[in-house]
Amino acid sequence: MSLRLKFLIGLTLLFTLLMVGLFVERVHSTRQYVEAQLASTAQDAASSLVYPISRALGKGDVILAETAIKSLLDRSYYQRIEIVALSGKTMAKMEQSKRIDNVPAWFLAWQHLEPAPGSALISDGWRQLGRVVVISEPALAYKQLWDVLTHTLALLLIAYVISLVVMNFLVRILLQPLTAIEKSANEVQEREFNPINIIPSTREFRRVVQAFNLMIERVRQFLTLEQQRAEEYRHQAFTDATTGLDNRRNLDLRLDGVLKKLPHDSIGAAFAIQLEDLSQLNNREGYQKGDAILKNVANILLEKMGKHSPLIARLNGTTLFALRFDLSSEQIDQMGEQIIASLKIMRSDIPVQYGLAIVDFENGTLKSKLLSSTDLALQQALFNGGAAFQRLSANESSNQLPNGSQQWREVLQAAIQGKTWGIQAQSVQTIANKATLHQELTARLRHQDGPWISAGLFMPMAARHGLLQAAEQSLFDLAIAKLENATALQGQSIALNVGLLGALGNVAGQDEFVARLAKLKKHAARIAFEVPEHQLLAMPELALRFARLLREAGFGFGIDQFGFSAAAATLIRELKPQYVKIDRRLIIDMVEHKDTREMILSLIQVAESLNITTIAQGIETESQIALLTTMRISAMQGYYLGRPSEVV
Repeated sequence: MSLRLKFLIGLTLLFTLLMVGLFVERVHSTRQYVEAQLASTAQDAASSLVYPISRALGKGDVILAETAIKSLLDRSYYQRIEIVALSGKTMAKMEQSKRIDNVPAWFLAWQHLEPAPGSALISDGWRQLGRVVVISEPALAYKQLWDVLTHTLALLLIAYVISLVVMNFLVRILLQPLTAIEKSANEVQEREFNPINIIPSTREFRRVVQAFNLMIERVRQFLTLEQQRAEEYRHQAFTDATTGLDNRRNLDLRLDGVLKKLPHDSIGAAFAIQLEDLSQLNNREGYQKGDAILKNVANILLEKMGKHSPLIARLNGTTLFALRFDLSSEQIDQMGEQIIASLKIMRSDIPVQYGLAIVDFENGTLKSKLLSSTDLALQQALFNGGAAFQRLSANESSNQLPNGSQQWREVLQAAIQGKTWGIQAQSVQTIANKATLHQELTARLRHQDGPWISAGLFMPMAARHGLLQAAEQSLFDLAIAKLENATALQGQSIALNVGLLGALGNVAGQDEFVARLAKLKKHAARIAFEVPEHQLLAMPELALRFARLLREAGFGFGIDQFGFSAAAATLIRELKPQYVKIDRRLIIDMVEHKDTREMILSLIQVAESLNITTIAQGIETESQIALLTTMRISAMQGYYLGRPSEVV
């Protein structure tokens, strides 16, 4: 029961007691008054009748006495007038009853009046003849009593209504701080830390609000500090201090994943610039001069690559590296010529030997092959004096994959129509007791009798051919069917990977997806959807909207491949996921590098303060589990715990 309601109930009880008391007092006092008035009127009437009745009875004329009585009785103020002899015998008697209008019968029975009679002696000289008795008519008294009661009730009800309105207004004003505290507390539960702007004048409330604001500010400062620490650790671990680009460790961790994002029928290009005689320049003129040259070359790459490059890094002390996926073969050559022109301008000011290598590749190219081809091309470019770029190919293909764009389309369409996908489940287990947190479902595609093709390979092709939305819906329907029918998933929670590159990459697609989820309301608590970190960062507004829609519909939301972005800590504060899955490459790297470990620990602390479950991916050794246990991570996933198994 709310405090406002309690106030109003208390006010009602108080007015009820007040009305009862006033009713009793007013009715009692008014009744005493009208009874006294009736008695006084009766006595006055009896006294006024003595003289005419005495003269009439002195002459023995009873008729004349009755006439005197009747003249008085006609005034309607009296109920009965009677002349009684000394012997007690009634000599003359007249009475009348007056109808009492507009007064309910229950009130007459409740406030029954017995008017006191008025009497006076009748004498003829010294001789007493009898007495006259007058009883007043109570009709007017009843009417007066009823009017007093109704008027009092009306006034009290008006006062009660006015008091309710005033009390409600005052209580609303009084409770504004409590409402603000409640709202702020709910926002804290939603991981939003907004202070209360209403500072009440009431001392007690003011102290509570000030204390609450202080608590919110302390929590916000703590989260901001942890976020800054996480970003600082990430910067120290994966950013080159001289150029501001990603360092070699970051490149090694990310390159494999970035290469897999290249569509099968597209050309990727790696651009590498090496400064040959930079070490001699450092020895001659100092490291500041060499660092300035490196920064200039990095700025050239950033300017030419723009925001279209998925990776720009410092490969080693004298080599910078960048990737592009969106250029045709002719555009790759044009980009190389533009970079060469910019390097020539720089060399005219500071003579430094340079070489530019361009290595084009297709999907499936290994990191080692790409880097070795890049190194070879750089050596050839430097040998030729750097006047032009050296371009090589590091393409690798597999006969086990669909051959060509048309065959990819046919294979995908067949899988979509027949729902012939393969569905695998891999368990996510808690660190504390190895209990299953959920089963992550992954999709696979088979081409003829070849090996299964992972989603990382066929989903880009589906997007290429405009089949991504149909493929997502087909996979979703199959996964839900497995959830309801597969024995291995009975009673289990599942996590499904979704992306913002297909249907969910626009408002209409998200609304349609949520509408389909309405049919799964009974399974909502068992289903979570996870989106890769890089897609959430690429479309922040749609990411916020999608996360909100899932929460409102009762489904879980998580972030996959988490931790590489410098904005990782900010991301979880804004999106408020139920869980995050820390990228397997970071988990592998943390064993040997303390700064990576400190960055992960900082991310775990931020997530823990926001009540977000942290899950480590790619667990392959017992030592990783032991280290993660000391870092208080919540759960884990990897081949060491169990390989993905087919869901039948």
